[in-house]
Amino acid sequence: MQLSVVYTTDAPAQVIAFYAEAFRARGLLPIASADRRFAHVSVFDPADGLQRGVTALVEPSGHTLILLSVSDPQGLPKVLARAPEAPYPVPEAHRAFLGYSSEDGNAKAHSGQFVTSLGTAQVAQYYRERLGAQGYVERSDRSGEGLLVFTKGNGSVSIALQVLDQGGGSAVFVNHVEGTP
Repeated sequence: MQLSVVYTTDAPAQVIAFYAEAFRARGLLPIASADRRFAHVSVFDPADGLQRGVTALVEPSGHTLILLSVSDPQGLPKVLARAPEAPYPVPEAHRAFLGYSSEDGNAKAHSGQFVTSLGTAQVAQYYRERLGAQGYVERSDRSGEGLLVFTKGNGSVSIALQVLDQGGGSAVFVNHVEGTP
């Protein structure tokens, strides 16, 4: 997948209308949706087999963030089937893992998100066991399973859990930070 980021002062609907027209001019059939704060257009190009998408989001600054993506959907099953490369454990029963890393000075971060058939209590227990075995100490109160925070030295792992409405399971968001900027 290739991802490009651009900012503009144009409204999301205006951005998406521009790209939808550009796709139509190339003989493609765009699928689009837009409202005041968010818009998206996507198209599949049978000539090269690539999926192209444009997402526009209004940011608090008032500018519009534009994410331009190109992906090869034929390679997707191989990507989803492999184990995620993350500095924290991920349950076997996961799917649709998306992770990314960043650095700022001496600080390194890795964020990931995925869905799982496990309930939030099961995911919380999984992280308590796995991270505890790695020497992390839980710093969150146990009043709920929605947010877990673990620390070890100058590192931390935060896990946000959300119940999925359809068929049970959980959406999981993990952030791992080590060092200081």
